[in-house]
Amino acid sequence: MSDVALLTWHCAQNKLATYQKASLDGEGIEGDDEGEEEDEDEDNETDDEALVDSQVVPSDAGDEEYFEALEVLHHHDYLVRSSSAGDPVVLPEQAGVAEPPEEVEGMGEAETETEVEREDLIEPRTRLPAPRPLNRGFSLWSILKNAIGKDLNRITLPATVNEPLSVLQRCAEELEYRSLLEAAVRQESSMERMLLVAAFACSSYYRSILRDAKPFNPLLGETYEWASPEGRTKFIAEQVSHHPPIMAFNCEGLDGQYCIYGEMELRNKFWGKSVEILPIGVCHLRIPKFKDHYTWNKVTTCVHNVVVGKLWIDNYGEMLITNHTTGETCRLRFHKATSQEQGRVAGKAFDAKGVAVYSIHGNYMDKISATPEALAVKSVAPASNGATPKPPRLLWKGTNQLENSVQQYSFSQFTVGLNELTPKLAEVLPPTDSRFRPDQRALRCEIHRRTLAKSDGSLRHQIDYVLRMTS
Repeated sequence: MSDVALLTWHCAQNKLATYQKASLDGEGIEGDDEGEEEDEDEDNETDDEALVDSQVVPSDAGDEEYFEALEVLHHHDYLVRSSSAGDPVVLPEQAGVAEPPEEVEGMGEAETETEVEREDLIEPRTRLPAPRPLNRGFSLWSILKNAIGKDLNRITLPATVNEPLSVLQRCAEELEYRSLLEAAVRQESSMERMLLVAAFACSSYYRSILRDAKPFNPLLGETYEWASPEGRTKFIAEQVSHHPPIMAFNCEGLDGQYCIYGEMELRNKFWGKSVEILPIGVCHLRIPKFKDHYTWNKVTTCVHNVVVGKLWIDNYGEMLITNHTTGETCRLRFHKATSQEQGRVAGKAFDAKGVAVYSIHGNYMDKISATPEALAVKSVAPASNGATPKPPRLLWKGTNQLENSVQQYSFSQFTVGLNELTPKLAEVLPPTDSRFRPDQRALRCEIHRRTLAKSDGSLRHQIDYVLRMTS
């Protein structure tokens, strides 16, 4: 840790200790007349999830400086942990934030580009520039109590319930395992292609139950363009309707080997304890080489305990994948979570005559496999007595998670790069692209700059002094 980081950390620690002492004494924090508050840090947990949970602060703490000190500690802890991965670490005070930024009209465009964006940056980044903000303990119930049974798209929520991605970018995130489609293009058997398409459809839910933050709603006319680093895949999406919110998307593989397109409306309902998200629309996939045309639907996502208790997410429903060229189908059931298991998927792939050829099973949080059905004589060689049955064939397996995953919104390595804005990209992207949204960029990094900048005079004075002495 650098000298500047060390001093900032000690200053924030001192500030935090001051307010915690004031809280215990009943002097510095309002609403503490009835006795001592519980010490939230008594367990002294060290893992990432425990770190985030232990830093949830009651909303009646009464002094914004208390939260600012926590944010400084949280941010520096994240940067120190991330530095072990070999990435360049730029601390907020080293980024030129010695004085509070002036609030001027139009701020949030060039001024908010605080992440490390260099012309010589070739490899995609491996972490977000700032950690997820702390939960300040605001009451969701006070916001949602009048929205039971209504569409949450019309409800204003605090920005900190969001993740620094828009719905358009969440759509592009489903291309993380596009290699399954590239493999399908190389298969001569239509049933083999169906299995890989089914695995691709399941892979879009990988790690979804860990993503407890809401993506930003796109504005009407907002777009998002993405191209894979090797240039083999191009994606574009646009918000074509605001109420109801509908997006259209299109993706093409290299030399037109495959094309994915469709439209999606995200309907949601709040039922008091949970929020159901119902994707209305159809995904299309075309493989020109075989004249294949696949379609499939999305399943329901439910967010439980949005008001009280530990929030958790589940996906359930039936997905029907159809090859309109050959008549083959695949029916997959996403089972509701139980106390023993979450994320189970099971189904069968049928030929044009409706005969089950493969049984598909697995977990969208881990892997998807396929086993030939006994009735598919052409697909299963007759086994001799005592022969060991063939093990299930692995179709797809998810990758490992990032370090400090909880502090990075449980993003995958692929997702971390979706909102990265390099100078070269800024020159060619239209101004409607999601990467330019100032609210997303603020949540991703600017919040931490302003938190540090708005700290009290003594903290800013000490940081500024060290910067001058070391420059």
